[in-house]
Amino acid sequence: MLSKYFESELIRRIRKLNAPLAPLPSKIAPRFEPIGGLNAVLFDVYGTLLVSGAGKHSGDNRASQTAALRKALAAVGGHRCAPAAREGFSLFNAMLSAGHAGLKRSGIRHPEVDILAVWQGVLAELRSRALINFKATAPMAARVAVEYENRINPVWPMPGAAGILAELSARGFLLGIVSNAQFYTTLTMSALFGSRWKRWFHPELCFWSHEYGQAKPGRFLFRRAAREFKKIRAARPREVIMIGNDFENDVLPALGCGFRAVLFAGDRRSCRPGQNPRRAPKACLTITNWRQLLEIVGPEPHRQ
Repeated sequence: MLSKYFESELIRRIRKLNAPLAPLPSKIAPRFEPIGGLNAVLFDVYGTLLVSGAGKHSGDNRASQTAALRKALAAVGGHRCAPAAREGFSLFNAMLSAGHAGLKRSGIRHPEVDILAVWQGVLAELRSRALINFKATAPMAARVAVEYENRINPVWPMPGAAGILAELSARGFLLGIVSNAQFYTTLTMSALFGSRWKRWFHPELCFWSHEYGQAKPGRFLFRRAAREFKKIRAARPREVIMIGNDFENDVLPALGCGFRAVLFAGDRRSCRPGQNPRRAPKACLTITNWRQLLEIVGPEPHRQ
């Protein structure tokens, strides 16, 4: 558990490491219409609420990732940063793969590892090899994770998202999140949207993959969400609509759990309309900007 003071320092670093990032128009045409009877709205985060620059920066490029790790280690006061980054990159990927494999052996089809634990393991090994001179504590692992992640995947609020979230909340819709995420995702939301995001979203309706060890496109998080919506407002799945940029990760599992769904195609870097042209994007509604969402949900939530 990270202290509130340390979390505020990480939020400050996230804000410092990111700069305005504009989405790139996609070639997908919007397709939407009003839907009656909606009570609540679920959102994905990366590529939906946040512009993600990972595609632009070639996240799979070993050289760029190693350079990002070298800068991250230097930022926290490491020494021998170049060899530590080369070793650390290999260790990180090996431990990440091992974590996924272990969870799959336990029966989880779509696993999510705790990235903080992975980084702590990487730093412990680097220290044992005398490549870094600081202890592999959880706060140091968190700092390295934040420094690294925000270099390989810069983010910024999607244009119009904040205003629409505030408006939906004011209209009385329940708002929730289902996201493939890590500990720094909530810190990133605070860094870029401010603390107000916690007033928009119901705390019991935010489902982060790292907290459950299960990720999308699995349906686990959506099933949890369905149970909570029923408990909090007696809302049935068909009264809830999911908004996400990935057809396979967001739309299909949401539809499979009885929710409505919208593909967000507001940025061609992150929009993933699916591989099967017969299933996407015609199988669901599609929006390219946030104002269009208001036309879908209507002026107020459905009341039973």
